[in-house]
Amino acid sequence: MRATFQEQSNVANLPPPVLPETLGHYPPLLSQTDTDSSAATARPPLHSIPRLTGPDVTVCLADAIQNRWRLFAERHRRLEQEFSEENVHELRVASRRLISQFDLLGSIVSDATVGKGRRVLRRRVKALGALRDTQLQCAFIAERLDEFPELAAVYRSLQRRERSLLKGAAAEFRVFKLRKIRRFVDDLLGIIVDHMTNFAKGKQLCSTVFWVANDAYLEVARRQQAVDLQDLSTVHSMRIAFKRFRYIMEALSPHVTGFDHRKLRTLAGYQRRMGAIQDLVVIQNCVSTFAGQNSAASKQLDSFSKYLLERRTRAVRSFARSADKLSELWPEDWPSPKISLPF
Repeated sequence: MRATFQEQSNVANLPPPVLPETLGHYPPLLSQTDTDSSAATARPPLHSIPRLTGPDVTVCLADAIQNRWRLFAERHRRLEQEFSEENVHELRVASRRLISQFDLLGSIVSDATVGKGRRVLRRRVKALGALRDTQLQCAFIAERLDEFPELAAVYRSLQRRERSLLKGAAAEFRVFKLRKIRRFVDDLLGIIVDHMTNFAKGKQLCSTVFWVANDAYLEVARRQQAVDLQDLSTVHSMRIAFKRFRYIMEALSPHVTGFDHRKLRTLAGYQRRMGAIQDLVVIQNCVSTFAGQNSAASKQLDSFSKYLLERRTRAVRSFARSADKLSELWPEDWPSPKISLPF
């Protein structure tokens, strides 16, 4: 991590080994029996942890896939009934959780169906991105119109944009069929059942699940080291990687990770601090764009821009205080995260 971040928060407390410049170039895999390695013997070897080698892994994955499908379908139906900010946000979150299951299984099997299902869901999330941002901006500004009446013109502009985006989203939803995603989900469950009934495949799945989680964690750590608080896009980059790690941990909890509800809430809180920063960046960009297009309103919006800057500064400080907690978000009895060979 660059000096700018180190001066404001002690985030150097990451598990060994020292990460390379990029995870694209992996050093040799550390042997579990290599007693000369600083990463070895720090935690028990993979094969000694029953939760990572037993049937709990396949059962957890099957339950997670079914639960995340049901949640996705429910959120999808709610959004069909009302395109509210809350419903848009909840469907995007449910979609990402379901995508994480495709990601996880895609690391285990080379199945065209897995990749296709993932792409369809990603398009769904992307299609709602602009609408979600606009609704977030509308809601934030509407709550502050009394304090900052000069925002009225910004608010009207956002309302027009929201109506336009709603029309496009509604048209797309009319042609989208849930049963198409259901077929992809059924294929995923078929893969899990196949691994449940085949000892060799089940053993491979357990090992691969650990390494997928391991690499997801190390990617978060790598992006954390690259965070520069003068460039908040680096925080957003870390947040994107952290979402993937968090959803993997959720899918394997509590039986495989040992994470209870309290620990999962800690993961959510860690992500929420980064999300608060990104939300304020999105709102500031919206105001700046409006001011750039309406020179007469630029001066009037100075007061609100200062207010946003103060809130963003507080959000950044909150994140900086908790950033060094990343090392506590890895399961305590799992082997320490280490650089792995590509699958």
